[in-house]
Amino acid sequence: MRTAAILSISFLSIFALSACSDESEPSQEGSGQLVSPETQGPGLSGGFKVWHADFPGAPESPSLSPTAPNPWYDKSRRQALGKVIDNLTGTCTRDAWRLSREFFDRVEAEDLPLLIEHMDRAYQNPNDATVVANAVEAMGRAKNPIFADALLRALDHENEGVRGKAMESLVYSGTKDAVLRASNLFNQMTQRSQIFWLKAARLYLGEEAIEWYSALLQQPNYTPLHPTIINEVEAMPPAWAVRVFEPLWENPPPNMRPHIAGLRYANGDGVGEQILREYLVDGTVDEKLVSLNALAGHDISPFMDQLLALSNNENTELRSMLVQIFSEHPGDRIDATLETMLVLESVPAVRHMILGVLVEHGRRGHLEELIRTVESESGSKLSMAMNDLVAARDGAAVPSIDLRMQKVPVAERRKYLQAIGHIGRPESLVPLSRIFLAEEEFFPDSQRYAGLLIMNVRGAEGEVAAIWEALPEADYRRRGQLLGVLSSIAADREDPDFRASTFGRLRRILSDRDEIPQMRLLALNLLQRDIRIDDAMTIKRLLPDEEPAMRRALNNYLYEFF
Repeated sequence: MRTAAILSISFLSIFALSACSDESEPSQEGSGQLVSPETQGPGLSGGFKVWHADFPGAPESPSLSPTAPNPWYDKSRRQALGKVIDNLTGTCTRDAWRLSREFFDRVEAEDLPLLIEHMDRAYQNPNDATVVANAVEAMGRAKNPIFADALLRALDHENEGVRGKAMESLVYSGTKDAVLRASNLFNQMTQRSQIFWLKAARLYLGEEAIEWYSALLQQPNYTPLHPTIINEVEAMPPAWAVRVFEPLWENPPPNMRPHIAGLRYANGDGVGEQILREYLVDGTVDEKLVSLNALAGHDISPFMDQLLALSNNENTELRSMLVQIFSEHPGDRIDATLETMLVLESVPAVRHMILGVLVEHGRRGHLEELIRTVESESGSKLSMAMNDLVAARDGAAVPSIDLRMQKVPVAERRKYLQAIGHIGRPESLVPLSRIFLAEEEFFPDSQRYAGLLIMNVRGAEGEVAAIWEALPEADYRRRGQLLGVLSSIAADREDPDFRASTFGRLRRILSDRDEIPQMRLLALNLLQRDIRIDDAMTIKRLLPDEEPAMRRALNNYLYEFF
């Protein structure tokens, strides 16, 4: 679970005077009629007409005035991007350096060549190897083939760290031609770089990677690379993977035999099926584990008797992998076996896995018994039942836990609310939002804690956004906290629509002068996860019409980061 840190935003980083060097000349576009910022002293509210000391994360004594006034920010889009690129050197604040390293996964394609120019300039100076390495790393984050040629040049850099970063980035921003050309340097690469090349080969070379993998598997001097090659081969289409191992078919090394058997089975080969069955019965633990891994995603019905017999194996890792295999195949025999395993299982992590799979398979007998335990028992029985229900993430348990929570003494309520939050199902949002929106604390600090736990809820993201929209503007404390929650959810989930709507909301708040200053500055802080050059230009356009304190804060923000 994410910590509360995101909800304790420090505005000081927004207001601080930039420590980055900045030698570029400002352009004449934009707010050129402004010649210097106001220099009034801070005071308790930092010069803002409205400042709430109880706003989430508000500093007690905000320091909003720079020690020496910056000129008004008036850079062009290109100059702003150049500043972000220059910040890759690290000659700036830590926050600005961190933003620059994470910035290029969201830069428009037409702006990316500036990063290449930056790398090439630094390439000429042997003392700038760190600058080149940071630029190369940013190229990888951008995931754009426009950088492939630049990364190839970086593979020839005299600094080993730069070469390693370049090969790693080529995995994400490569092309087929670049990966083939990089292969000429394979024998000069470190083992780490060779591993990245092997990953890139599968992604970009397609069927041509077969010959490379097969040749390397037959050479004993590349034995340390064999596990990586096997992993990459197993991610290929089975028909291709079988061809990789064909030269080793009749006499495979012992460590490859289970992998080859699995691939042969996946490709419809009866010999592979027979070898896997032998391993599942008489193989070592490692051979059994490899065989189970080979069955992931494939038909397990020919091996059902052997798999069910492994359910009481004494090896914890093997039982854990077996549960993962069973999770993909609901059915009476498997579910009955899982229920038997649940009764006998002594390792909590494996027990919790089993419960989760049974929930997915619709088998609720044990869960209903645990819910009844929560309703009536106490002590260790209650604690174990709560832990199991949380591990199973059983939304149907939430009402019973909620009811029990309302009956216990105030000092005991936190653990029940925590269990509800950690279950994280849409049902959890009902008690969490009730306590978050309550007029009085349910237990000390319950409102803030309930808001924090809302971040765990999955499947009700739209409802969380609706709660924020329904809050009155005067309720700045809840609005501020829940805005941070929405930002964390957007950054954490693979939901592009929710991410776009959440960061769009932050942009609207930032530009809305009817919002209180702290809400706007909080929105700016949270927008760091998605901020772009266009946002910097929007902030620049806001400056002329802002009140003095906000104008100064936004101006200093631009100088620090852009």
